[in-house]
Amino acid sequence: MGTASSSLVQFEWRLGLRRVLILPPGIPLTRQQLLTDRFTDFGGRTLEMATWVADFPILYWSDSTNATAIGTGIIMMDLLGSRLNFTYTIQPVPPDGQWADYINGSWTGLLGQLVRREKDLTFNNVGILHDRLEVVDFSIPVKTDAFSAALRVPPPPPRWHAMFYPFTTITWIALAATCIITTLFFHILIFKDSSVVYNHKADVVSTLVWMVRALLRQSVTRIPSSPGTQPFLVCWWLVSLVLAASFVSNIIAYITVPAAPKKIKTMKELADSKHPLYMGDYGIFVPEYLATSPDPVYRRLSQKLNIIENYNELGLYVLGNDGAFIESTDYMEYGVGQWHADMYYVEEMMYPHQRAWVFQKGTPWVATFNWYLERMIESGLAGRWRAEEITKYRKTQGRVVTRGPSTGDSRRPLSLEDLQSAFYILGIGVVMSTLTLSAEIVAKKSSCHMLRCFQLLGDISSLQGTALQGRLLACSSWVSSVMPMTRSSPEVWLLGKPKKDILGARLPTNADVLRNFMFHHQNGPTISRRAKRTIGKVMVIWDKTCIPTQGVDSGIRKLQKLHKEFSVLKNNRSLPKPGYRVKE
Repeated sequence: MGTASSSLVQFEWRLGLRRVLILPPGIPLTRQQLLTDRFTDFGGRTLEMATWVADFPILYWSDSTNATAIGTGIIMMDLLGSRLNFTYTIQPVPPDGQWADYINGSWTGLLGQLVRREKDLTFNNVGILHDRLEVVDFSIPVKTDAFSAALRVPPPPPRWHAMFYPFTTITWIALAATCIITTLFFHILIFKDSSVVYNHKADVVSTLVWMVRALLRQSVTRIPSSPGTQPFLVCWWLVSLVLAASFVSNIIAYITVPAAPKKIKTMKELADSKHPLYMGDYGIFVPEYLATSPDPVYRRLSQKLNIIENYNELGLYVLGNDGAFIESTDYMEYGVGQWHADMYYVEEMMYPHQRAWVFQKGTPWVATFNWYLERMIESGLAGRWRAEEITKYRKTQGRVVTRGPSTGDSRRPLSLEDLQSAFYILGIGVVMSTLTLSAEIVAKKSSCHMLRCFQLLGDISSLQGTALQGRLLACSSWVSSVMPMTRSSPEVWLLGKPKKDILGARLPTNADVLRNFMFHHQNGPTISRRAKRTIGKVMVIWDKTCIPTQGVDSGIRKLQKLHKEFSVLKNNRSLPKPGYRVKE
């Protein structure tokens, strides 16, 4: 400031500190001389602190004896006291047990003590809110804080879920519907050319089993020759390839890297969930703000919120009822850490606000404290002290503190628990097979009993009347058509008895094929249809060996030729010719 030529009254505002100086004429003054700091030394004065020793990591007890208070607030106040020559005292808890709320027209807790000028300042976690600015003075913002919710980590899904995990429920339903639709369509295409697909008769279940082979990576050696089947199967096999590869890849990932349980990430998900909400009753603004919020999600949270008077019992309510714990993010870790339970925090936060130190209204040395606080924050000391307090607390709670990427080997051998889904599937298959076998045995016994009854009725010679005899004969013929044959078939020259099935642990011979052909010869309408059925059974056996064979049409022609040669030998078996004996 330049030289003043006459008396002048100067008013200067500097960070809330008003100075009124009367300058005589002719006295040159600099800005530093004009705006001197009157609070560089407090002269050993003792400052009364409005505190609550339950504000991690700012101010909290070092152990369970509650004898020594520690935290970042203590570190910063000790540094300020050594520079400004003052001491201070703290209180364990406000007399009314409240934090800083406005109740019945008066302020309570820490702010109430400052408003009534019972204390000088507080460094506890007090947010800068509009209504508070009217009754107290705030320092510069020290840190940004907010409120969030903590919940118990849900248990991981059982390992047997591996059989269902690769696909969602909708995907499984769509896959089942696709299999049914494609089976019905393919069944219509191959119904008249079913020798490649079926062993005995044409049915939809056999078609479904044949179609599902592609999903299970089971190959086929030949496909039906019906028109339209080849383009359809090409598309279906491509779809099956993608689905099978996706399933196998996802199930490998699920077994080797267990899936993390689903967690709540937003306040809307928390409001929609069945988890009750709990919060300590210490005079904070959150319950009132939730109840009067214009946001419907916050109002729904308010309806689920339970206020617990005894803060020490919060853990019992949260853990016992699978609830959510609402608290400021700074104090959240301290409160949750004492419960010794695996907890996680909801990512979305509520009511972010600036946190600052609080002084009595009109305190003249706020600017002095701001100068030191600003340098502690800008130099990074405040952040470092906070990180050290958190690390130290985690170590006291037995929680591992690591820095940098983990160098351990995360590989592990698969256990029986990882593979239990495969054994569950095997158990389901055994149960279904047992039930099917039992049903077939019961059905066979009942059918044999019915057949014997009808045969006995047919042998009664005393029955008279054409109408009754006709009904019994019709009933007997129907039973014979649906029930298996019980009488032995007549022997065929040179072959023996006809065989319904081609059995054995070897490839079928010409004799085996002719025996099965003769069995169908007794029931089949034409030679080509009988040959087609027999070749269908032969193809099933050759498919299991994975040996390339000729087509079905070629097999039918060869079988008809073989049957013709056999018929010639049979008709000429009485002729004494050596050539026939050799062929026999």
